[in-house]
This record gives sequence, C-alpha cells and structure tokens, in this order.
Amino acid sequence: TYAFTGCSGAISSTATASLQSGPLPDLGGPSLTAPIRHGLWQIVPEGWTGATEESFILPGDVETFRRAETIGHAHHLPRWRTPDLPSDWVFWQATTGTDSSPFGYAAHWGTGRGSALSIYGERVSGVAYRNEAAVRGTGGELVVAETRMIAGRPAMVYYSPAGPLNARFYGNVVFVHDRETNSQYKLYARTASLRGSNIDALIAIAESLFEPPNEP
Repeated sequence: TYAFTGCSGAISSTATASLQSGPLPDLGGPSLTAPIRHGLWQIVPEGWTGATEESFILPGDVETFRRAETIGHAHHLPRWRTPDLPSDWVFWQATTGTDSSPFGYAAHWGTGRGSALSIYGERVSGVAYRNEAAVRGTGGELVVAETRMIAGRPAMVYYSPAGPLNARFYGNVVFVHDRETNSQYKLYARTASLRGSNIDALIAIAESLFEPPNEP
C-alpha cells in the first residue's frame, strides 16, 4: 500500500530520501486526503480532481459458458472456492463464461426469503481502477471505500458506516486479491444481515474462502 503525492521545487542531485515500512491502519472514507494504491485498486479522496494512476486492462480469453446447479458441479469451475455460510442458506447456481463472469465464475446463494449472497471469482482483468473513498446518496447517506487485509491478502471494502448517515439497505461489497493465482474475489451482500454497517460479517465469509477445505 502506498501514496504518492509528487515533489516540487528544485531537487539537489545529492538529495536523499527515506522509506518507512510497517503496518497501516485501514485507509479510506471521508478522512482520506491523498490517492492511495492498495493491491489492484486505487482509492481517491471524495471529489478528487487531481492525478491518479492510469488503469489498464489485461489481455485474456473469456471462459466457455457452463452452468452448475449443484455445489459438486461448481467445484469444477475455474478459480472456485467454497465459503463457510449459515446452514440454512441454499446454493442456487453458478455460471462461467457469461457477461457477469467472463473470466471465472459467478455463484449465488439464497434463503427462504430470497437472495442472500453472490460471489464472483475471476482472473485479474485490470489494475489500478479508481474508487472514490466516500460516496453520498441523495439523502446524504454515506458509503465508504476502505483498504483491508483479509487472509493475508490485499482487499478493499464498500459499506455504510453506523451513524446518522448510515444507508442500512446498502449492499456491502468485499474485493480480495489472491496474488498467488492472479485472481480477484468479489463478495456482494444481498441479504439484510450482511448490509449497511455490518461489513465484518461479509469479511468473515471472505476469509473462509482461503481456509480449509479450500486450497491455501
């Protein structure tokens, strides 16, 4: 994770610079004052009009269309990982080679009351996409983008913090970059128990993607 804000004025040919490394707090939200790069993503301050890193698309062929109606079949889809979910959630289906999953898979779970969770696992298809650290709804509701480390991997989350500006029905999102397999996993909350300020519940599911019985 890094932030680069540039230099100004005359720079001596013998000038020195230092770099300090170490753990960082979760960065982002309304307090962010400079663009940051974290894993695949860059997060910029709210309303930022300055320079950012150029995003780029990586080449690669799309997957051949397949549909899996059972978990057993889904295990054979590219980049599949099995999440740890409540026992009463039902696997609906997973697909690959569609508009929503051109480079991997899209899997969906539901409850007796409707859709609960969608997980997308795909090869990395782009780098340094720009994300605003704070987004305001028409009624002033606040949604933030923040950095995280999940299962030792760089991650970015979207959620609505608790408080007077909370958007309690906002569908939280978690992105995780698995560098070893050049894959990105996106978890999208569709049920009320994962929405609004409850980002920790969605993060726990994301962590389970990298725990047994899944591969490291």
